[in-house]
Amino acid sequence: ALKNNGFEDTDGNGLAGDYWGSFGSAGFNDFFSGGGPANGHASLFSNQAGNFGGIFQKSILAAEGTEYEFTLNDVRIEANVNGDFRFGLEYFADDDITKLGESIVPLDTSVTGDGLSFSTSGTAIAGTKYVRPIILFDNVTTTPVSDGNLFIFDVSLVEVDPSAVENADFDGDGDVDGRDFLIWQRGFGSGNSLFQGDANGDNEVDSLDLAIWQAQYGLPIGPLVSSVAVPEPSGLLLASGILAWIVSKRRRSWG
Repeated sequence: ALKNNGFEDTDGNGLAGDYWGSFGSAGFNDFFSGGGPANGHASLFSNQAGNFGGIFQKSILAAEGTEYEFTLNDVRIEANVNGDFRFGLEYFADDDITKLGESIVPLDTSVTGDGLSFSTSGTAIAGTKYVRPIILFDNVTTTPVSDGNLFIFDVSLVEVDPSAVENADFDGDGDVDGRDFLIWQRGFGSGNSLFQGDANGDNEVDSLDLAIWQAQYGLPIGPLVSSVAVPEPSGLLLASGILAWIVSKRRRSWG
């Protein structure tokens, strides 16, 4: 989904990081810029006390209810790095300015070295028209240090296959509970999106989505949530009531 999945100079103007923006103590560079292959990379300069900044890419079209995975494929973390590093996704309205929400997580810098990778995912919330990958840092170093920076050589952003991830967190609050059932109930037979009760991404709200809700009831929801958990007793009681509701609805429909 990224216009430029790395930080190369794709338009030949001598500047790396095409389509990306930066602020604060961050930016884009080319190794061997005077000759040889380009090696574009983003630098987060955390070797000075008080440094902060970030990089981001705008204008990537998105769809609400779609899950996106943002991966830092090739990262170098120097030995003396010290700061609050975060990365993830922000969701924007159709003006690409109004921010609707975000899925931002800490970036673990406890392991240093070359060739490290980090990945996170998030589901575009209701009203999303653009998704924005972003990497941020706020430095906590009290004095300047050597070898205290973080470099990113390649990134990717992909849509997650909806058939691979089942999600009954219809209201997007991080868990599966009775509120999600009410959304499924309202969307039953007519809805066609996650926010209307479609848990398996088949563009229908039906009994298959209810089964996923039952399996995930009471669980926190993440990118790899299992759909084989056994509901707690309270969930089983609620499920019994739901079954009765479905039967009565079908009887009324067929009668």
